Amino acid sequence: MKRLVISLALAILGISGLALAQSTPATSVTGYLFDRMHRVVLETVAESIIGRPVKSLDPYFRRHQGQMNNKIEVEGALASDFISFRQPRLKVLTQAQADLWAARQEAGYIGIGASFEAVGYTDGFVRVAEVGSDTTAEDAGIKSGDRIAAINGKALINLPIGVVRLLLSGNPGEKLVLSILRNGVARDISVEIDMNNQTGIDVDFDENSLKRYFITGKLSEDTPAYKGGLRENDLVVSFNGQSVQTLATSDFIDLVRNGPMGETLTFDVLRDQKPLKLEVVRGIVPAADYGAYELSRQSGGGDYIENNFFKFGLKNLDWNKAVEMADHAVDFIEDAPRGMLDLRGASGNNLDTAVLIAARFLNDGRIIRIKAMQGQMPVEITYSLERFTVVKSIKGSITTQMDDGQSFTRSIDGEVEIGTVAKKNVISKMVVLTDGKTSGAAEVLASILQSHNRAVVVGRKSAGVNTFVSVRTIEGVTVQIPTTKILEIQGSPFKKVVPDNLSWLETGDREAAFNALSGTPWYWSTNFLVVASTALLVLFSVFGMVAISRVSAKDKSKETAPKPIEKPVEKPKAKPASNSSGSSFWSFAPLMMIIVVVCALPWIPKLLLGPPAGVTSKVVVELVVDDSELSKRQQKVVEQLKSEYSGAIEFKVLNFSDGPDVLEKSSDGFWKAGVHQLRPSTVWIRRIYYDSDGKPVEGKGSGTGMGTFTKAWLVRSIESLANESNNWPATAIKRTKPVRN
Repeated sequence: MKRLVISLALAILGISGLALAQSTPATSVTGYLFDRMHRVVLETVAESIIGRPVKSLDPYFRRHQGQMNNKIEVEGALASDFISFRQPRLKVLTQAQADLWAARQEAGYIGIGASFEAVGYTDGFVRVAEVGSDTTAEDAGIKSGDRIAAINGKALINLPIGVVRLLLSGNPGEKLVLSILRNGVARDISVEIDMNNQTGIDVDFDENSLKRYFITGKLSEDTPAYKGGLRENDLVVSFNGQSVQTLATSDFIDLVRNGPMGETLTFDVLRDQKPLKLEVVRGIVPAADYGAYELSRQSGGGDYIENNFFKFGLKNLDWNKAVEMADHAVDFIEDAPRGMLDLRGASGNNLDTAVLIAARFLNDGRIIRIKAMQGQMPVEITYSLERFTVVKSIKGSITTQMDDGQSFTRSIDGEVEIGTVAKKNVISKMVVLTDGKTSGAAEVLASILQSHNRAVVVGRKSAGVNTFVSVRTIEGVTVQIPTTKILEIQGSPFKKVVPDNLSWLETGDREAAFNALSGTPWYWSTNFLVVASTALLVLFSVFGMVAISRVSAKDKSKETAPKPIEKPVEKPKAKPASNSSGSSFWSFAPLMMIIVVVCALPWIPKLLLGPPAGVTSKVVVELVVDDSELSKRQQKVVEQLKSEYSGAIEFKVLNFSDGPDVLEKSSDGFWKAGVHQLRPSTVWIRRIYYDSDGKPVEGKGSGTGMGTFTKAWLVRSIESLANESNNWPATAIKRTKPVRN
């Protein structure tokens, strides 16, 4: 019997432990282990939370006595309890939030750290997805939907799409023979390569003839993908047992990237035509450029500020390598005369990190004093920079009230070295950029540099987050607990960082920083002029509306008021005084004139710069040729377009070998600058205006020119030039393209 009872107790205990490890509800399981965890978490919170002490944990414990049967219920109970503490930064973290916090420490993200691209291999045919307008393929009669089976007799079997596209390119003038299938009929079509080394065909895989994979891109050795065995150029055949043949690229990327940390992903891949099965565990992907760090240096020399400055940006002061990157910045900056520390959007919960970074920009021997609440204990924290070492000392005391009414006070007084500084510090003139998203440790960093007169703060007021948190995992439950509240820095109350030079517009931050570094007065900035102009316009509008409403009210009162009985008393005639409405009208006459001028602005150019009567125009295309093969191909394109266009358009071919005589053959002396402007294989497209007498209008018209060109570029240039208005009429041209089978 005794053995049976012991076995039963062990079975119950084992089932309870199993439930603790599961995230799904378990029925008929005792909540003893979870009650214990609940109490441990609450006791930890009671010692650490900033605010009024929790006198008794019994109400919180009794609320869930025996009612918690799995981890999810414990997390829900704790989250409910934490609302009672009235501390917004105190909360139970979900697994996803805990993973994001861990990723923040690494300045990384949750994933596997691999990039993929959809690739395919032909199995007989490639489909023509699109034929470009005015391309050699269109001229040859290729159509969208054609299925290409071979190029110059080479069958397209087991070729990647990139190779097929490469086969469709070549040297200008070269001809390709495409074996195509259209509506069940096979035919060969010859296509010439244009001057852009292309045919104008965009190909895709035939849906009925496709082998599709995802190819793996470059991998870093510290990524979960590399640790799991994936390598560059691996071809993914299936993912988690699902074929990728019909899986959309976006869906595949979402399945790989999004999910909880610790999940195992299975890849079936081909490597050197050999099948492999790999398991990759999703984890943290360290990435130094994950928005956490930025460092740049302009070294143009001289005193011109924008040619000789540095910029060091930090977005995440919780990053484990933030101090290391600050050291790297010191080495990189070297002797830059000026620069900026960009803390816009930066945040953090690590006070020591903020001080260690600030130390890189301060002289040795500085003292940083901070008053704070750590837990429920008021303390004074002093950081000393002594011989390139940062020493932290904490002093404080706390009084505890006992149940019997007695109290006792315990004190804390300790000193510890938290880091060293490179034996050189940044001596450059410096500004710190802040905005409304600068919070926590980033605010402390900016405040330290500002209070020590080490930097001018530029931008907008910071967020004012003075409570720092720590994240702890207690028996499987992750809790975010407020641990430190900053009260004062260098003797001044800490609320938020107020910039020395305010920048109202985000677009003006950079200019404001350069103005501060160069000593330019703030009122000379574009930022200030924009805000001032807007404010004046608003004030002027409000003043005008109020004044007009007062005039209307006076006029109305005159109409409704009864006229007094006047006695017939003779008075000397005098010049009548102007009434208020008349004076108000003339006072607002300038405003009315401004409104009229603003409304008339769009019409002024047309009225002043419009064409005289009887103006006509035409588009002239002039091609300079010689005996080269390129000129022959270009002349072929021009002759082809000449047969397709009609209306006010003229095509001319000028022979370079005619020398100076070619000037007489060009239109209206366009080559006045001399023969040196003439180059073979060059096309000039010009729009010329003629007055009513048929003479060119001086100073009007426009044009463009190019050396090597394609038919598509020539058509776009002609159409654009003909339709360009510039307040003058468009040129009437017409194009009739031949119908091709």
